Amino acid sequence: MVLDHIAVLTTSIERFCAENDLHSSEPIETFADTGSRELYIDGDASGGRLLLLQPHGAGPYQRALDKRGPGLHHLGVATDDLAAARAQWVACGWQVHPASGAFLFQRGVPTLIELFEGMTALGPLAATATLATTSVRFPALAGIRCGAETAVERGGRVLQML
Repeated sequence: MVLDHIAVLTTSIERFCAENDLHSSEPIETFADTGSRELYIDGDASGGRLLLLQPHGAGPYQRALDKRGPGLHHLGVATDDLAAARAQWVACGWQVHPASGAFLFQRGVPTLIELFEGMTALGPLAATATLATTSVRFPALAGIRCGAETAVERGGRVLQML
């Protein structure tokens, strides 16, 4: 398993990028089925991307924003064996989200885990990579805090969740 992305829920992708000096060569995509606007910002060569999520109409992201406010939404984890990965997370106390089998949750943990099978942004999964031993260095995120605090640290300064 490898970390593919860190998803942050915001009220405005454009404002979040402008206020935090984030840039992407990709356009913002709109998904009617989930009621979201999404933008990936690439990390460095070691992997990991930042995914900015903005609700765009009714859907799971608007419900999450209404319930918890802006901030960390989920960690996207790529695996080459979805069933085995899900079983490992469930054995550690995580539960399959009833609305989507791709997401896992644990009561008291204010973020989700998204599992998916296949390629990461960097290409095929390395057979020896594990989530526990994979080091992800994302230049835009020096550390991440979640819960009641709605901020992410970036190079010593705090990104405000909008």
